[in-house]
Amino acid sequence: MANDRVRTWSDWFENNTRSARHRPWMPAAGNHENELGNGPLGYGAYQAYFTLPDAGADEQLHGLWYAFTAGAVRVISLHNDDVAYQDGGNSYVHGYSGGAQERWLERELAAADADPGIDWIVVCMHQVVISTADRFNGADLGIRERWVPLFDRYGVDLVVCGHEHHYERSHPIRGQQPTDTRTPIPVATATDVIDTTRGTVHMVIGGGGTSAPSNQLFFSPARARVITGVGAPDPATGKRPPQYVLEDAPGRPSGTPTTPTASRRSPSTRATAGPTPPSPSPTTPSAGRSATCCRSTGSP
Repeated sequence: MANDRVRTWSDWFENNTRSARHRPWMPAAGNHENELGNGPLGYGAYQAYFTLPDAGADEQLHGLWYAFTAGAVRVISLHNDDVAYQDGGNSYVHGYSGGAQERWLERELAAADADPGIDWIVVCMHQVVISTADRFNGADLGIRERWVPLFDRYGVDLVVCGHEHHYERSHPIRGQQPTDTRTPIPVATATDVIDTTRGTVHMVIGGGGTSAPSNQLFFSPARARVITGVGAPDPATGKRPPQYVLEDAPGRPSGTPTTPTASRRSPSTRATAGPTPPSPSPTTPSAGRSATCCRSTGSP
């Protein structure tokens, strides 16, 4: 965490001004926006700097989650320190909304899914569901437990994240394996056209502007470190150490077609959206099979 908070914010805005002066920037708060003592939850600076759409939250939670529409795209910005297990901020705020954000999220997703004017549902959040980097933050079970089933149920097309300091994109995923880490299941592996009517694509784009890239830390073959909880606070640092479980990246379930049938949402798919369909049988990686994630070794 930065020691000079004001200078850090100033430098961040200065770095982004070449873009931000020409177009609106719509942020998603993450662990580094948490500043102990700055507001009731530590997000006072973030909430003061950005004027964001009202989501009906309490005043102390204003701006931490919101949504807006751009053309036929409904964009939903979430603050997943609320559900993530990792202790990555200046204070530990896991569960701070008491479920309010999740209830709002389900209402928002249901409305977007039922709206014939919406072709795409895009979620922006900081921590990740999928990462195949070793010795970095890793994926977080809390998000997989609380929000991924909602993404599946209401047909979210794309989830954009940061946190990990590299670029990584998943195949469309739908459903979860019955494991301790709730491993997401890829439902297609085509790379020419991505069919998000069949599953949600997760994209990690946290490589920009970092002095500590994670793009040389990928597991080979692909695996993931998943945070499944935290330990007691360290007396020296006050931080709760993450507890990790390793998982293999699953390949495409046998019998799953690879030819895309559509690349956009349609009224028919919205009309039939409902509970998550039965998950394909879990599989393990094998030679010549695609794993869950497609990766790049360079920054975005």
